[in-house]
Amino acid sequence: MLGATNMTLKPSAITLSAEPNTAGLYLLHKAVDAVTLNTDLKARVSLDGGSNWSSFGTLETVCAYDADYSLLKASIDVSALTGTSFVWEITTLNAKSQRVRAVAALFS
Repeated sequence: MLGATNMTLKPSAITLSAEPNTAGLYLLHKAVDAVTLNTDLKARVSLDGGSNWSSFGTLETVCAYDADYSLLKASIDVSALTGTSFVWEITTLNAKSQRVRAVAALFS
Protein backbone atom coordinates (compact mmCIF):
# COMPACT_ATOMS: atom_id res chain seq x y z
CA MET A 1 0.00 0.00 0.00
CA LEU A 2 1.32 3.43 -0.94
CA GLY A 3 1.28 6.26 1.56
CA ALA A 4 -0.26 9.62 0.80
CA THR A 5 2.05 12.08 -0.91
CA ASN A 6 1.78 15.63 -2.10
CA MET A 7 1.19 16.18 -5.80
CA THR A 8 0.79 18.89 -8.39
CA LEU A 9 -1.55 18.34 -11.33
CA LYS A 10 -1.01 20.55 -14.37
CA PRO A 11 -2.21 19.88 -17.94
CA SER A 12 -0.86 21.22 -21.20
CA ALA A 13 -1.92 24.78 -22.00
CA ILE A 14 -4.92 25.52 -24.22
CA THR A 15 -5.47 28.72 -26.20
CA LEU A 16 -8.47 30.85 -25.24
CA SER A 17 -10.26 32.98 -27.84
CA ALA A 18 -9.96 36.10 -25.64
CA GLU A 19 -8.28 37.22 -22.44
CA PRO A 20 -10.68 36.61 -19.52
CA ASN A 21 -11.54 38.94 -16.65
CA THR A 22 -12.46 36.21 -14.19
CA ALA A 23 -11.94 32.45 -13.89
CA GLY A 24 -13.84 29.71 -12.12
CA LEU A 25 -12.19 26.31 -11.80
CA TYR A 26 -14.45 23.33 -11.03
CA LEU A 27 -13.28 19.89 -9.95
CA LEU A 28 -14.70 16.58 -8.80
CA HIS A 29 -12.87 15.78 -5.59
CA LYS A 30 -12.80 12.84 -3.20
CA ALA A 31 -11.28 13.40 0.22
CA VAL A 32 -9.96 9.99 1.28
CA ASP A 33 -8.43 11.58 4.40
CA ALA A 34 -9.97 14.57 6.18
CA VAL A 35 -9.06 17.48 3.87
CA THR A 36 -9.23 21.19 4.66
CA LEU A 37 -9.89 23.16 1.49
CA ASN A 38 -7.38 25.95 0.79
CA THR A 39 -4.89 24.28 3.16
CA ASP A 40 -4.58 20.66 1.97
CA LEU A 41 -5.88 21.38 -1.55
CA LYS A 42 -5.20 24.51 -3.59
CA ALA A 43 -5.85 25.67 -7.16
CA ARG A 44 -4.52 28.47 -9.38
CA VAL A 45 -4.32 29.39 -13.06
CA SER A 46 -1.96 30.92 -15.57
CA LEU A 47 -2.82 32.82 -18.75
CA ASP A 48 0.68 32.72 -20.25
CA GLY A 49 1.33 28.99 -20.38
CA GLY A 50 2.61 28.71 -16.81
CA SER A 51 5.21 31.47 -16.59
CA ASN A 52 3.12 33.65 -14.26
CA TRP A 53 0.44 32.34 -11.89
CA SER A 54 -2.59 33.81 -10.16
CA SER A 55 -2.85 33.69 -6.40
CA PHE A 56 -4.43 30.48 -5.18
CA GLY A 57 -8.20 30.71 -5.56
CA THR A 58 -10.68 30.20 -2.76
CA LEU A 59 -12.01 26.65 -2.94
CA GLU A 60 -15.52 25.91 -1.72
CA THR A 61 -17.87 22.95 -1.94
CA VAL A 62 -20.68 23.51 -4.43
CA CYS A 63 -22.54 20.23 -3.83
CA ALA A 64 -22.20 16.49 -3.41
CA TYR A 65 -21.68 14.80 -6.78
CA ASP A 66 -22.33 11.29 -5.51
CA ALA A 67 -21.65 9.29 -2.34
CA ASP A 68 -17.87 9.70 -2.72
CA TYR A 69 -17.15 12.87 -4.71
CA SER A 70 -17.96 16.55 -4.21
CA LEU A 71 -18.06 19.31 -6.79
CA LEU A 72 -15.65 22.06 -5.75
CA LYS A 73 -15.24 25.54 -7.19
CA ALA A 74 -12.22 27.82 -7.00
CA SER A 75 -12.98 31.48 -7.68
CA ILE A 76 -9.75 32.91 -9.07
CA ASP A 77 -8.75 36.52 -9.61
CA VAL A 78 -6.98 36.85 -12.98
CA SER A 79 -6.96 40.66 -13.12
CA ALA A 80 -3.15 40.81 -12.75
CA LEU A 81 -2.58 38.26 -15.54
CA THR A 82 -2.37 38.74 -19.29
CA GLY A 83 -2.51 36.28 -22.14
CA THR A 84 -4.67 33.56 -23.60
CA SER A 85 -2.48 30.45 -23.08
CA PHE A 86 -4.52 28.96 -20.22
CA VAL A 87 -3.31 26.28 -17.82
CA TRP A 88 -4.56 25.31 -14.36
CA GLU A 89 -2.67 23.83 -11.43
CA ILE A 90 -4.07 21.82 -8.53
CA THR A 91 -1.77 21.16 -5.58
CA THR A 92 -2.31 18.74 -2.70
CA LEU A 93 -0.44 19.39 0.54
CA ASN A 94 0.22 17.91 3.98
CA ALA A 95 0.28 14.29 2.71
CA LYS A 96 -3.52 14.04 2.73
CA SER A 97 -4.87 11.24 0.55
CA GLN A 98 -7.36 12.64 -1.98
CA ARG A 99 -8.48 12.20 -5.57
CA VAL A 100 -9.34 14.60 -8.37
CA ARG A 101 -11.47 13.07 -11.07
CA ALA A 102 -12.27 15.91 -13.50
CA VAL A 103 -11.49 19.61 -13.95
CA ALA A 104 -13.40 22.26 -15.90
CA ALA A 105 -12.97 26.03 -16.21
CA LEU A 106 -15.40 28.87 -16.90
CA PHE A 107 -14.32 32.36 -17.90
CA SER A 108 -15.92 35.75 -18.27
